[in-house]
Amino acid sequence: MTRGHSRDLLQWVDTTLADPASGNRLPTIRALSRNFGLSKSTVQKSLKSYIQDGRLTAIRGKGLFVTSRMPQPRNLESNHSTSSVLSIADALTEDIAAGKLKHGEALPAVKLLARQFKAGQASVTHAYQMLQQRGLVRRVGKKFWVGGLQSIRRFGSKRTVLCFNFPGGDPTDHTSNSEILQAFEFMEDELHNHCLSIRFEDCDTLGLFLRPHALQRADVASFIITGVTADRPQTLFPQIRSREAVLARSGKRILVCGRHPEGGAERRLPKHTDYFCHGTIVTNVVRTAAEYCFRKGFQKAVLVHRETEDNAQDVRFYLRFMSELLVRNPNADITFLIQPLHRDTEPKQVFLRTPAYRGHGDFEYLEGLLSKYAPYTMHDLYKRITLGATVNDLLYHAPRGAVWICKEAAIACAADDWCSAHRIPVPSDAAILCFEGTQSLYVRGIATCVPDWRTIGYILAHSIIGDIPQKKSRKGFLRTPAVLYERRTMP
Repeated sequence: MTRGHSRDLLQWVDTTLADPASGNRLPTIRALSRNFGLSKSTVQKSLKSYIQDGRLTAIRGKGLFVTSRMPQPRNLESNHSTSSVLSIADALTEDIAAGKLKHGEALPAVKLLARQFKAGQASVTHAYQMLQQRGLVRRVGKKFWVGGLQSIRRFGSKRTVLCFNFPGGDPTDHTSNSEILQAFEFMEDELHNHCLSIRFEDCDTLGLFLRPHALQRADVASFIITGVTADRPQTLFPQIRSREAVLARSGKRILVCGRHPEGGAERRLPKHTDYFCHGTIVTNVVRTAAEYCFRKGFQKAVLVHRETEDNAQDVRFYLRFMSELLVRNPNADITFLIQPLHRDTEPKQVFLRTPAYRGHGDFEYLEGLLSKYAPYTMHDLYKRITLGATVNDLLYHAPRGAVWICKEAAIACAADDWCSAHRIPVPSDAAILCFEGTQSLYVRGIATCVPDWRTIGYILAHSIIGDIPQKKSRKGFLRTPAVLYERRTMP
């Protein structure tokens, strides 16, 4: 057989790619080796550049295909436009961190992901291999699965996660909230899937378990600290920082759950420590709702609120939503409809009645929260407030073509009944969105925006295990996803 040259093979490949009539399939490596008088390794090296840049696709057992002429699958949506290996790996890492790709699930097929990213299959394969080097996925057979073997080996003999709860009369204790308790139940289920169990210990014994010799115990995997008040990190964080070297050697992690820490110095989290704060849940809920309203093109928003004796949390919630909506649409027309406790109440007194803000005559904190992203003051807010004796009286002032934001399920149901009684089309003339996930809203088909407790529990579990990266806020708190259910009352 006459010995050939790889240059002849490359010229033939270029001619084949330029000729649409040549078909979409090339001969096999063995056939090309025989036709051009080259070894199979030489043919593979010559075609490597074509496969890497996506012009050719190699499917094992089937041969080589021209990528641009392969049939495209139907109904495939793509959120990515880049084809670099690093970008694909980073996008998949972000999906794993956000809980979209969960532990134990198989990564999408290489061919399918190559279409979504508009890349060659070799690029997707290299991205999967990069994730495997990062310890995020493992290869079993022909598929890649989320979950690193290192974490499985590391936690094979460590079967206990110690939980310390600081009661201390903290009204925002996570385990006392029935909704947040759902996330902890999902977290415990996920830990059980990894052969880890939770054991509750007295909070007074936390210092004993944080000693160097105790941290090296093989039967203890990690730690959970709940019920942390805003001032407790001032004494807790220095204690954890003094054990950072031992935590690093042992591979153990600490999950802290509680209030937003006070003081600038103690807001810096220790290494190997994750912080789950209730404030981040509210922040991501209002951001999800504001982003949805912006994408749907709502120019008007109505915030319906029923005043209570201590409505500090409600005031913060609505101001956060207004800030998030204004940063996306500065021209948004926002109206505040309030049912006060007393008939002679003025708009400003609604905020003065809150004990948490009673000592702030100039509302420094509230103005800072309101004007965080938009040039808005409390006096501008007073001009947009309408008071009414009942919710029905308030809804007469609600503009048409607006989205009605209700924090309580009872108000959302009352608004739905009011629209039915006055024959107001929903959701064209009035769209209703509530921030509670109750059965009454589900039966009525009222749209809700609530925290994704199942995914939050998954994120909390793997922050303890430490096998996947965690998405965090600028201050280092765990990002907690929210989900918006588009039901009858939203377009």
